[in-house]
Amino acid sequence: MTNSMEEWTRDHTLAAARQGWCISEVRNDGHAPWEIQRLDDAELVSEDWGIPVPQLDDDRDAAMAMRAAFDRGEPHAVLAYQLIKDCSPMEFTYWDMESWQKTG
Repeated sequence: MTNSMEEWTRDHTLAAARQGWCISEVRNDGHAPWEIQRLDDAELVSEDWGIPVPQLDDDRDAAMAMRAAFDRGEPHAVLAYQLIKDCSPMEFTYWDMESWQKTG
């Protein structure tokens, strides 16, 4: 299926930002090159991008916001799920994202 961040567009970035989260490149461990993270300075991002961005408390809140969007079938969250699954298996495991799939 999906195997690179090339599919992640500005529209996806903005949709995630409106929910307070992002997918960030992490260069320090080699195991999870992409992570789900909160936007650390939501007020600044709101000003810079001209969109409302909620300030989440931590990365767990970011993952839960992404999961809620995924559960609603929002395209940016569905793509983020697939990208994390394909590109960052340790991140996928860390957030127990396999359990996010509906069981019927």
